[in-house]
Amino acid sequence: MTRVAFILFYSRLELGVGQLVACLKKEGHDTAVFYLKRRRATLKRNVRNFDPQEFHVMVTRSSRDMILSYAEPISEKEKQLLCSELAKFKPDLIGLSLRTIALRRAVEITDLLRKQFSVPIVWGGIEPTIEPEKCIQHADIVCVGEGEEPFLELVRRIDAGNQYTDIPGLWVRHDGEIIRNPMGAPIEDLDSLPFSDYSPENKFLIDADHVTAGYSVRHFGGMYEIITSRGCPFSCSFCCNDFLKQLHPGYRRIRRRSPEHVVGELVEARKTHDITYVNVQDDVFTFDTAWIDEFARLYARDVGIPFCAYSHPAMADREVLATLKRAGLNCVTIGIQSGSERILKDVYYRFVSNERALQAMETLDQLGIRYNVDIITNNPFETEEDCRQTLDLLFNAPRRCQLNGGLSKLSFFPSTRIERMLLESASPPQLDNRMFDFYNKLYLLADSRVRKKLVRRLSDSRFLRAHPGALAPLFAVPWIKESVIFLAKNALPPNVYEQLRYKLRSVRGRV
Repeated sequence: MTRVAFILFYSRLELGVGQLVACLKKEGHDTAVFYLKRRRATLKRNVRNFDPQEFHVMVTRSSRDMILSYAEPISEKEKQLLCSELAKFKPDLIGLSLRTIALRRAVEITDLLRKQFSVPIVWGGIEPTIEPEKCIQHADIVCVGEGEEPFLELVRRIDAGNQYTDIPGLWVRHDGEIIRNPMGAPIEDLDSLPFSDYSPENKFLIDADHVTAGYSVRHFGGMYEIITSRGCPFSCSFCCNDFLKQLHPGYRRIRRRSPEHVVGELVEARKTHDITYVNVQDDVFTFDTAWIDEFARLYARDVGIPFCAYSHPAMADREVLATLKRAGLNCVTIGIQSGSERILKDVYYRFVSNERALQAMETLDQLGIRYNVDIITNNPFETEEDCRQTLDLLFNAPRRCQLNGGLSKLSFFPSTRIERMLLESASPPQLDNRMFDFYNKLYLLADSRVRKKLVRRLSDSRFLRAHPGALAPLFAVPWIKESVIFLAKNALPPNVYEQLRYKLRSVRGRV
């Protein structure tokens, strides 16, 4: 049987790789998973050679710029540890799973592995799917799209000693040429796949110049991540889902596992991992009333622990949400993105009105479900009027409304529609960074304990428009809280910090 090693960059327990590991084990292959560096956040001011296309920046509650999933450098010691553990495992194939933020590090590690191991190196994940031409210059094989069927076929052929240059969904470098095979069809029956494998066996975290064996759900305070569907009902311009739909024209936009299959995985997870909270990772969870009804019935009966999920203003039906709350839903993240209907319609391709957005928030508030709101800022297509409309929307939101950790600065990731819009735009930016800073601080204050009447008065100040830094004293309390978190992160052992962090988030109903 083939021995397959996976390397993941800056990731939590990975849904995609967990699925691949389960598929490989089912066919008798040996696997090992190496998580190379934990997922971290860091202040933007601490990062050298900042590339806005690589990183997602959030304005935190203290109004500081934070880089999420920061791809910090991999130390020489960590590289040695990785190679040492791989040598012990003796892989026949090495797979790298990466997002755009890890591209530079993936190139670096691939070059290192080639010097140490004479086995094929496969790249997979969202970055190789959206930029295969760039990735195949470094990898031996690139998986484009869903990986279960092409990757399994690749392993079968390696195991049998057969050639693998014609497998649909794989690009292969062979004899100095690049063979670009066509896409395979997406998997229609998701119930045919085994449950994701998060067992601690042969799972390693390499971080802080140290190897942690048995890396599993227990390192996340009992938080279990699951996905019930693939695809999204919407095609937002800033999201990779719009691109992914173009890979498979004519196929269903969204596929979903049966409620029985989803609940079956969670029942198994409770037995094997002692999970205490479930984080549902679907792009939008609250659709298909019949599916929700059956899922909620089974979940309440067989699982019965709190869970959180993502929703959309157009899919925030009261009965659906009430049904899910009775089953255990205690937190929802809902994408609002902007209070400007012009920006929503013409730039983000999100065809939803402010009235619908406020109605969704009101419904969640009335049901007593805690919810976090996503707002995108620093959009070069915005005018000041667009910013004012977003501020007005936050003023009109129910008090229970809470920004999702802060504000998301607009990212222009490769192959997204909004990236093409920016490249094709001949217009100069509408607002400068100072004006964005002014409105970002007002957005945060509108979501804080500061009275909204005061925030409205501040929004009319000419002095503050010219000097938004003068608002800094109003952010002293969140600044202190964030500083304490940073201190704890640096002082506590990584595993202890992660467990405390996820336990607190589970209790508070946040993800």
